Amino acid sequence: MNKTREFLELVKQNPDLPIVPIVDSEIVADDGYAWWLGSFACASVGEYVSIKMRGELRFFTKDEQDEIEEFFADNLADERDYDLHESEIEKLAHEQAENLPWVKAIIVYIKLPEV
Repeated sequence: MNKTREFLELVKQNPDLPIVPIVDSEIVADDGYAWWLGSFACASVGEYVSIKMRGELRFFTKDEQDEIEEFFADNLADERDYDLHESEIEKLAHEQAENLPWVKAIIVYIKLPEV
């Protein structure tokens, strides 16, 4: 019940923020047409962004920004006709990631059910 209380307190303190559930892939690893059961893992105020990566739309939280920066750095290294030092590529990749349209929200992590 603590998780529910903490979530409700976050909503009360941040009534204007959207609520975004992030669902563990183990819950929905199915091609069927059914409902899936999950349970709260935790909730917190954070930021998320969606970007197209390797042909598919992916969602990341701010905690996962390093994965986005790695992707951007790989692309920058591949696209440049001239040599850039690794630290310059990392700096550019970091700037690109920081400039993404991050959305502040109440993020609710959903995991496998506790039944």
